[in-house]
Amino acid sequence: MSDTKINFHVRAREQRKTAESPPRCTCCGNPRKRRTDGKGWQGTHGYCGTCTSRWHHQGRPEGGPAYLSAAERAARISAGMYRHHAVSPTSGRQKAAGRLQDYAWLRSFGESREAAAARVGVGEQHARQAYEPRIAAMSEAAR
Repeated sequence: MSDTKINFHVRAREQRKTAESPPRCTCCGNPRKRRTDGKGWQGTHGYCGTCTSRWHHQGRPEGGPAYLSAAERAARISAGMYRHHAVSPTSGRQKAAGRLQDYAWLRSFGESREAAAARVGVGEQHARQAYEPRIAAMSEAAR
């Protein structure tokens, strides 16, 4: 009885001409996305677009893309934040607001005051005097 149900569903899908589920990435297991031109799937060698980018960035190792450790990921994020705040063509107020937001985000994940200030690119004293009271006021307002 179960065989007829399975066959019925397969025939129904063929009649509707719906696409079958997308292939899964061989690295992370996420479904791959269609290319914008409609000619296949994003990524190469069975990887999704994200894993393919990571694989190329790592020099295309034989075993596929490796995941970053927490320390490597933190270093990459802080380098990206520092680079963004250093060269972003925004005004000074927008940069300061972005640094405050990044600092608050890092502190919310348990980062120490010294480490968060260093990763955002401000001094520890400035973080203690300017950012900490604002973060406390924002958390009080949210309650």
